[in-house]
Amino acid sequence: MSDATFAVLPEGIVGNIEGYDGEMEYDEFTTSPVGTGPFEFDTWTSGEEMAVTAFDEYHGEAPMVDRVHWQVIEDTNAQYNYAMNRNVDAFSIPTAQYDPELATVNETQDNGLQVGEYGPVQNGDMVDYLRISGLSTQFMLFNNDQVIEPARKAVAWVMDHEEIANSAYKGRVEPGYHMTPATLFPGGPEAAEEHARENYPYGYNESNIEEARLIMEEAGYSDDDPYEFEILNVEDTTYEQISNDLRDRLSAAHIEVSISTAPFSTLLDREFAGNRPAGLGEWGMSWADPLNVLALLYPPNTRSTDNEGVSGNPLVALNWVDTEASQTARDSWNTMQENSTRDDAARERWEEALIQMEEANWEDCAMINYAYPAAERFSYDWVDMPEFGELGALSRYTGVDIDTDAQP
Repeated sequence: MSDATFAVLPEGIVGNIEGYDGEMEYDEFTTSPVGTGPFEFDTWTSGEEMAVTAFDEYHGEAPMVDRVHWQVIEDTNAQYNYAMNRNVDAFSIPTAQYDPELATVNETQDNGLQVGEYGPVQNGDMVDYLRISGLSTQFMLFNNDQVIEPARKAVAWVMDHEEIANSAYKGRVEPGYHMTPATLFPGGPEAAEEHARENYPYGYNESNIEEARLIMEEAGYSDDDPYEFEILNVEDTTYEQISNDLRDRLSAAHIEVSISTAPFSTLLDREFAGNRPAGLGEWGMSWADPLNVLALLYPPNTRSTDNEGVSGNPLVALNWVDTEASQTARDSWNTMQENSTRDDAARERWEEALIQMEEANWEDCAMINYAYPAAERFSYDWVDMPEFGELGALSRYTGVDIDTDAQP
């Protein structure tokens, strides 16, 4: 109910469900969906745009806008130019074009939401600005079948989380070491920082190329015989900066890294086919429960193929199975599920299992978490939009009001 990617549907609208004839087959529904909300489906072109229009017969509060339109643009430079041409009312600003000196916070609310303005932007306008620490995590993922454990650990040794947060992301993210966002970690952000500072095996807030080099030499690699793997990302200047920096550092540790980019759909196809050795990514939570994000580390959710080569259905294709640490992660997940009622005793077992699961990931470096991004929104002053909380995404547009007289 809280996940923006799902919606309540009219009963019996879709066929292919046991007990219902359905007014339309699933394949037809995917191109002409019917919901129960304040907007009607208008149009959708995969990879290009989507639009909905106000539903005049909606039972609740009717929208103040007639139409909502989303433009799909993968290239971050093109995204920014599209926004600067005032083709949208609300938008994001890619990190490459972001200047922290242009952000002014006028108010910080009790929930941590920062309200202010940003600019002037490229077109000369001052825009409204909202920011809150989000419930999402950024990471480097590995196909554990394609990138050996010493190389994964070498990446962890050379990666400087604080430098990534402050340089690559210009302070827009908080450095982190856990899959669980710091605000949801047992004991909160201070406890998360203390646990990482005291227990992270690969150096806290530092890059250690020498340790990376030694671990690769112990694995039998040298300057004359380096290890090789590929980093595959979507087109993104920040991902490019991070990947290039890792490549340069790893070159001194007997590892040659090639860097490639692909459209998001192609990247997912390769990943789920078990053919994405490594890459950078982000996971935004749908509700405030660590299980929502730790599901990515539950080993059965990571297998792209089984032992017979049959395709799996992974959340993320780590293929993190058949190691002692992955078994610990599996057991920890089950313990958290069994203690979900969370009375005092159950809560203690649940928290211990969460930490065990995080440390199991550290042990194998199935995935390396490096930052927690904030939820941000920029909007022109002619649009009035409801504020948001930690989950960030605005999924209800009934409260949006546009001053058409002020629009260019």
